Amino acid sequence: MVSEPPAPLEPLEPFDPVPDDLAAMLSADVPGGWAAHALVQARVLWPMHVVSLRTLEPQAAQWMAALRAAGIHELPRPGCFTGGDLRAVWSRPTECLALTQDATAASVLLDLLRPGATALGCAVDRTSGVVAIEFCGPGIERLLARLVDASAIPMASGQATRARMVDVGVHLLRIEDEQLWLLCDRPHADYLAAWLLDASQRIEDRSQPSNQARPAGMDGVPC
Repeated sequence: MVSEPPAPLEPLEPFDPVPDDLAAMLSADVPGGWAAHALVQARVLWPMHVVSLRTLEPQAAQWMAALRAAGIHELPRPGCFTGGDLRAVWSRPTECLALTQDATAASVLLDLLRPGATALGCAVDRTSGVVAIEFCGPGIERLLARLVDASAIPMASGQATRARMVDVGVHLLRIEDEQLWLLCDRPHADYLAAWLLDASQRIEDRSQPSNQARPAGMDGVPC
């Protein structure tokens, strides 16, 4: 009996980086979403290519040479990230994450460090499993302080931390004084965004004078 040839594989559905509910929660243009006047504005960064660089010998000369050939010239230390268009952030002693919005740079990294190309480590594409959210504005610390321990908030440009945010593991990267990136696993993104939205609505803008009349004291002067 002659077996039939296997059916051709169906192409994968295009990856949707921004589910409707997540986009709505972070949008200032959707009723019930992020307030347009909020001290911090948020948006999903897309495209954001996330590549896991894994090795058991991060300081080995051969591994460092492979990273430099792929565009990463300095390994990040715990608590910081390195690079510009292609950033590397410390994750654990045997892993750092490469972040870029340049598809070509990500492809080069994945090709040069593909499994088997070097005996010391490899690159694994995690783009489809990670969501990156950018925050901009003067109230970043006040927003995050409602959701993470104050010691876990990166305060200076170039700093990065791993933290538990409402029981979800995240990476926080301080890009500039009023710019911060948050990375979380995609399955937790909607849950985390709901908490972020709630926290943003509870931040008082103390820079604006209150419209409510203050109660007067016994002498008629407002208290």
